[in-house]
Amino acid sequence: MEHIDAAGFAQYLDTFHRTYVETVEAHVPEGMRGFLDRFSRLPCGIRGFVSTSHGVAFEYLPEGDGIDVGHGSAPIEELFSGAPARVRRLPSMFLISGGHVGMSELTLDGGFPFRFGADASGPVTFADARFTAQHWIREVDYAEIFPTRDAAEWTEARAIERAKDEVLQALTDIRAMNDENVSLSQFLAGQKQKSVLVAGDFSSEGRIRLDAIRRALRELNYLPRLLDDVPEVFEYDLPEKFAAVATMARFVVIDDSSASGHIRELTDAANRGLLTIVMRQEGSNPSFMTRADALKSTVMREFNYSGDAVFGPLHEATSWAEERIAEMREQRTELYPWRQDATS
Repeated sequence: MEHIDAAGFAQYLDTFHRTYVETVEAHVPEGMRGFLDRFSRLPCGIRGFVSTSHGVAFEYLPEGDGIDVGHGSAPIEELFSGAPARVRRLPSMFLISGGHVGMSELTLDGGFPFRFGADASGPVTFADARFTAQHWIREVDYAEIFPTRDAAEWTEARAIERAKDEVLQALTDIRAMNDENVSLSQFLAGQKQKSVLVAGDFSSEGRIRLDAIRRALRELNYLPRLLDDVPEVFEYDLPEKFAAVATMARFVVIDDSSASGHIRELTDAANRGLLTIVMRQEGSNPSFMTRADALKSTVMREFNYSGDAVFGPLHEATSWAEERIAEMREQRTELYPWRQDATS
């Protein structure tokens, strides 16, 4: 496996941030740009870290400019934190496992801030954070720390893809806000957390079912989005749009009642571990290929409905999804001590 070096990571950071700023300025209304957290912190200095042990990181320096990337042999958690040896020997405040973990406006006091577990796959993000232990203090304005330095993850192509995905998610939020006729503050405070992506067959008959599902979700107080609600920018195809938006939804609803391209989206949802409701009209038989995914997953479940009577089964389905969200929240609270402190 080829690993990224400091020069390569500096190129990645330059490409990502240049693409992000150019894309925001080209597509996001000027009055909305200040509400984008990353955009509001730029321009600034960027400090990068490459660990020859494992991982990479970068942070924003509000008083600086330019990009500076260093490297070292220590694990990325230690290289990024800069903690002295006495602090590195302390128990970690929490262990990062799985995908993306984000923390903001908090202080971690009394131990080494964090460690990546063997199964960590995504970054940990800190915004407006403070680490303290034994008279050591580390202030973090904004930082992203990643457990891998696999060169394939840090190419210029990946930088462009990630920057455009982030802007597409923002544009989708802005369109949803306008469709719901709510202010941005209202949307961010509550509506966005109820966002649900709906996928399935977009033929004339399939669209009738999708519209019925969307109406039922609205009655259940969710904000449903179809893939054609996502702005047509960056020449994204449907799988790229699905990947960019689905990961930001509360959960995904896929109607599997007729043969269509949604079989790809079902596979993508399963591979990404997305919380997914599969709705299937009784008497339909789109493909046996889709029947086994839910059997192997704790985050995907199938529900049947008759004719156009979708509300009752969808009510049961969303109740299941909310229960799974609550269960996973409780499990993560047990894993991450900082969440226990926040709820005590």
